Amino acid sequence: MDELSWGKLAHYEIQCLMNLANRELKGFDQTCTLILKKAVERIIQKTDVTEDVPLGLYIIRGSDVAVVGELDAERDDEIDWEQVHAEPMRGMGAVE
Repeated sequence: MDELSWGKLAHYEIQCLMNLANRELKGFDQTCTLILKKAVERIIQKTDVTEDVPLGLYIIRGSDVAVVGELDAERDDEIDWEQVHAEPMRGMGAVE
């Protein structure tokens, strides 16, 4: 993504797939390190109710970032997250 595109993302709500954290992108650098404001970890489980855990200000190292995209807040609000269930995401692991 070029600098102009990154600049357009500043202060937008985004979604980061870690175990799903989302909220406001406050800053970034040339190595793709992200600073998130009002970050929330959304824990989606196979059998239990989805849980949102507030994290506050959160920094993600650029080496751990693969993709950044904008979150459609209206669509996100329409989802009944208590009814969403899924298998845990597999770890990336080392590639040989």
